[in-house]
Amino acid sequence: MIELRCHNLNCDSRLQQIDLDFTQANFVHLIGPNGAGKSTLLETLAGIIKPSSGHVILRQQTLESYNLHQLAAMRSMLKQQDSVSFPLTVEELLLFYCNWQYAIPKQIELALEVEQYRHRHLPELSGGEQQRVQLARVLLQIWSVIEQGEGLLLLDEPLKGLDLRHQQKLMSLLKSLSKSGNKVVMSLHDLNWCDGYADQVVLLKQGRLVATGTVQQTLIPQQLSSAFDCLISVQTSLEGKKLLQTVENPS
Repeated sequence: MIELRCHNLNCDSRLQQIDLDFTQANFVHLIGPNGAGKSTLLETLAGIIKPSSGHVILRQQTLESYNLHQLAAMRSMLKQQDSVSFPLTVEELLLFYCNWQYAIPKQIELALEVEQYRHRHLPELSGGEQQRVQLARVLLQIWSVIEQGEGLLLLDEPLKGLDLRHQQKLMSLLKSLSKSGNKVVMSLHDLNWCDGYADQVVLLKQGRLVATGTVQQTLIPQQLSSAFDCLISVQTSLEGKKLLQTVENPS
């Protein structure tokens, strides 16, 4: 297990007194309304944002003890606004992450299907197609570490812009990588992906930790309704999976 913890984490007003231990969970889902602090937490875990107080511990060392080269070799981050406006081709972008030999590993290509865009310029691609290319880039950055089951993937809304088919393919890939020992921490808005995928769910609101634990411990209607300021019900499908949906407030 990769040790990843944050202790008494504060980032000005964006995160307040966050204590979390992700060591025993390899697939972590961050949920909460807009402005809850999910992106700030991910960027702090990546070492992009320096906390005003508190520490992030990765592999028994504080993030401050690593230099940028060391961090880039063990963790990779997808930001919400990752896009390229320069007229690079997909191949030119990914070559920076393929050790100068363009070859997309089979697992990545099966999930993201980016090879077909190899010679196309990035600005020509749709938003969802660009998202798949950016996901491939993030995976390629630390793929050699991922193959050893020792990678840390920090993904801010990776499902954004993807069609249903590629959402399913990506989630299956991430679950497989997490089972191999890699740690995946991602934010998402569709809470229905938590059941069956997440080992640990973290619920945030206004920069504070509301709850963390298993799906059963966090996806509680009253707790979710309070966090999202709307009525949320939880149903159970015929397959036994939790299905969450909003409910109109009675007039």
